[in-house]
Amino acid sequence: RAPAAARTVLVIRRDPKKSIHRAVLNHDEVVDELQRRLPQWKLEEFTDYPRSPSIFATCAMFRRADLIVGPHGAGFANLVCGRSGTPVIEFQKIYGGYDFEILTLKLGMPYVGLRS
Repeated sequence: RAPAAARTVLVIRRDPKKSIHRAVLNHDEVVDELQRRLPQWKLEEFTDYPRSPSIFATCAMFRRADLIVGPHGAGFANLVCGRSGTPVIEFQKIYGGYDFEILTLKLGMPYVGLRS
């Protein structure tokens, strides 16, 4: 693992206009709190709006991440590009499935699911 100064937290941002049931409505507050608690870490954001990045750029982003945080949704399918050992924090809805929890187990990524 990289030293703290070189670590990256990847935050997945969903468009609240397109995905009101899965978007984190207080996304900016979550980002502020991550920056407050991890001041030496670089913050990178993955979003698919207005347009998704290329597959190569997306995989590189997930591969660089030392921590991945975001709401339940298709963006977590990109975990297959991440590194084993990278922790994942998923904001879940009450009706959400366990698909990404199972995926992280298979990929060797520590997982925390937070129900909202």
